[in-house]
Amino acid sequence: MLSPLSEVALGLKLLMGVDSNIKLEELYRLCKLVADISGFPIPLNKPIVGANVFNIESAQSAQWTSKAEEGYLSYPFAFDLVGHPEPRIILSKKSGPYNLDLKFKELGLDIPRERYPEILGRIYEVSLQKRGAVSDEEFLEILQDLGLYRYKQEDLMRA
Repeated sequence: MLSPLSEVALGLKLLMGVDSNIKLEELYRLCKLVADISGFPIPLNKPIVGANVFNIESAQSAQWTSKAEEGYLSYPFAFDLVGHPEPRIILSKKSGPYNLDLKFKELGLDIPRERYPEILGRIYEVSLQKRGAVSDEEFLEILQDLGLYRYKQEDLMRA
């Protein structure tokens, strides 16, 4: 049986302290390159290199992340160790107040916490309707519908 290079190399480094001379910070890019060339996509939840591995969607992982000093205490290793893109804050039916804290910080918005239950209720409804996560554009529309935000031109460019 073959073992994935990323898992073996990272395990050697983190669990056994063995330097394999593999450039760990290139693992994500290498795996994407191989996937593109071979035509076999990387599963989204593939350990270490999957696109969704560092996404923060559940209320629990958002709480851990927001309470961690460096933001990645909730993971066994830092995303940049393997060249992974920065974690994304995902809003869905699984979200809680800490997801909103992180998303508002990311977007540079200041919304009162007493409005969170109403916002989370709308996120839950939209997420169930579309059977998936709420995009940033949909989130800003929710805030606008609730009278908490007004679109600006740069927001339309970002969404």
